Amino acid sequence: HYLLKSSGFICVSLALIFSLRIAIRQWFGASLAYHLWGLIPVIAIASAFPNPPEKAQIVVATQKVTNWVSTTHFSVPTESVVTPELWIVLWAIGATILATYFLFQHRYYLKKLGTLTKNHPLFYTTLTGGSPALIGIWRTQIIVPSDFLQRYSANEQQLVIAHEQCHAKHRDPLFNLLCTVLQVIFWFNPFMYLAAKYFRIDQELACDAKVIEIFPHAQREYAEALLKTQVNNLQTHLACQLSSYTLLKERIMQINKNTQRKLPFGKLFIFVLIFGFGISTWATTPAVVEVAITNSTTGTSDTVYNLAYKLQLSWPEGDIQNNSTYEVVVQSKGNDEVHTYMNEKNTKWDISYTINPAPNESQTPSAVMIAFKIKSLSYGHSGVQIETVKRLMDMYNNDVLPVIFTQGSLGASGDLAPLSHLSLPLIGLGEVRHNGVKYPSEVILDEMDWEPIHLKSKEGLALINGTQFMTAYGMHSLVRAERLLKWANIIAAISFDAFDCVADPLNEHIHAVRSHTGQVNVAATLRRLLEGSSIARQAKKQVQDPYSFRCIPQVHGATQDTIAYVLSVFEKEINSVTDNPNIFPDEDLIVSGGNFHGQPLAITLDFLAIAMSELASISERRTYQLISGQRELPPFLVKNPGLNSGFMIPQYTAAGIVSENKQLCTPASVDSIPSSNNQEDHVSMGANAATKCKRVIDNVEKVLAIEFLTAVQALEYRRPLQSSPAVEAVVAAFRKVISFNEADRVMHDD
Repeated sequence: HYLLKSSGFICVSLALIFSLRIAIRQWFGASLAYHLWGLIPVIAIASAFPNPPEKAQIVVATQKVTNWVSTTHFSVPTESVVTPELWIVLWAIGATILATYFLFQHRYYLKKLGTLTKNHPLFYTTLTGGSPALIGIWRTQIIVPSDFLQRYSANEQQLVIAHEQCHAKHRDPLFNLLCTVLQVIFWFNPFMYLAAKYFRIDQELACDAKVIEIFPHAQREYAEALLKTQVNNLQTHLACQLSSYTLLKERIMQINKNTQRKLPFGKLFIFVLIFGFGISTWATTPAVVEVAITNSTTGTSDTVYNLAYKLQLSWPEGDIQNNSTYEVVVQSKGNDEVHTYMNEKNTKWDISYTINPAPNESQTPSAVMIAFKIKSLSYGHSGVQIETVKRLMDMYNNDVLPVIFTQGSLGASGDLAPLSHLSLPLIGLGEVRHNGVKYPSEVILDEMDWEPIHLKSKEGLALINGTQFMTAYGMHSLVRAERLLKWANIIAAISFDAFDCVADPLNEHIHAVRSHTGQVNVAATLRRLLEGSSIARQAKKQVQDPYSFRCIPQVHGATQDTIAYVLSVFEKEINSVTDNPNIFPDEDLIVSGGNFHGQPLAITLDFLAIAMSELASISERRTYQLISGQRELPPFLVKNPGLNSGFMIPQYTAAGIVSENKQLCTPASVDSIPSSNNQEDHVSMGANAATKCKRVIDNVEKVLAIEFLTAVQALEYRRPLQSSPAVEAVVAAFRKVISFNEADRVMHDD
């Protein structure tokens, strides 16, 4: 934003300079025309500073919000978003390329000069020809070509040296460096290259004028010296070269016109022009709004705090059963201009943060996100108007669900891009799904007879900041994880009997001496599922079974413990406040902290992904064992295995999915990319962890389904023996849908 804003101001400044430089040279002299270029760095600096803070006052009150709880439904996707950091990367690439070009150009120039020889107290002699020049930034050196004493007469030598001494006195190499830096910073502005050319022309004309002022009768000799100067093919943007960046004809004409008026108020005119334009630029920079909090009941006012912070909001403790929570309402009074500016800014936040170039929408759990957002705003530490919360309740209860995309959040400064898409329908923008059909938001607002919400101070921040995207994804994943773990235990029990396993590893005494809660529970579950199995009671030929069967309680149990821990973190998160700063109306206090950081969610989501991936990993191993031709089972669990492939390819598929999960389990929480001009220099990447965890769980479901198909097929080869009543009931329900696989068929439909 700074680069684009400053570039615009610089373009206006350049237009002013180009329109005045010739006139000022005629009126006040070439030296003051050169000073006019000081306007550019002044503008670049002035546009970086905001106006002094403006003050406003808000009144905090509480009102009741009721009847927002209803049935939640959702499904989840993947989608892509281009983040604003991409533009910074593109700018950095361009700046690096141009800076590298300037650096190598200057190094090449110095290399070609060769060894400098000081044959005179005032200058150094190079081993090459070319143009006299002034080099160096802090310790300047005048350099002359090897034929300097032969090419120029004694008077001409004096004039050339005087010209370079003028550059040294004006510190022109330093200003050349500043010009080059500005070119690098604003490399995308084509006018900067034109400006650099004319800046150096005016620089040379200023020194020419100074030389003629010192030697008023040497105009002809000075012009001849310029003519004798070779056109120098070696160029550098940092040195002051007698023959470079200038038009010889223009310089000689300027020498002959050295009778221009030098009005006494010229310096004052240039100073007022630069200073006035700089002040005007600074005055257009938006002010930071400072807000004083006044308690509506006590009437006391708190110290003024700076509210130019992003606010992330979470959901509070509350009794969902009685359907009642409380909400903070903010009303602005006093400075109408500040209030108007903040209203406009809140709307712009909602619009400008909806960054997503992808053509296809995602199916994020938007209903859950709305529910979480309602509760986060209802805790009383967010400072939003009651109408905003009521509209979110209406959207939730009427199945008006915003179209939300999955990418764009760093998980530290809030889920900005996803929550911005969630908030757009409030102001009549964006898209929604109503009864499963996608509409522009304004269509549904008209149908529902809802007016767009006019956001008040701080509401834009309250809406687009928060961890609702991560928590919605996380809770969605946890619900599915618990369901899949139950199925993993049931499917494992079927595989256990299908592979004719020894039941000793399920003995309760083994697990009592290593009493991890999950391990103990899974072992008990498997004992219950296999109780009454005639297969389990028959004598076994083997002493032990592979780990994928023998260690089911240990592996599944570790996943169960992980799910319990992750759930505890998410329960705490959705019942916590993650605003910054936090508003405490009763204490008349605003405190800034770091509760917004999503690291607790990011780490636990990575943990959940790893734990769920292990369910798939051990499941695939059981599938492999079942089709391997062991324990009196036919290879690939099919008749005529030489002719039929049977369950070979399903195992291939499971292996490929498990391998994909291994890649997806690379933790997102160990990654961080600085953002917001390096103010937000450590982020959690929790949103990436959330969407990645969802993909892992999708894959786990597929791998378990493949084991289910395989285990039921294998169990048929144990007939007439029966498994337990619990297992046989599941198998009977399965067989109502999917028949025994006699020969190869399309298994995709199964």
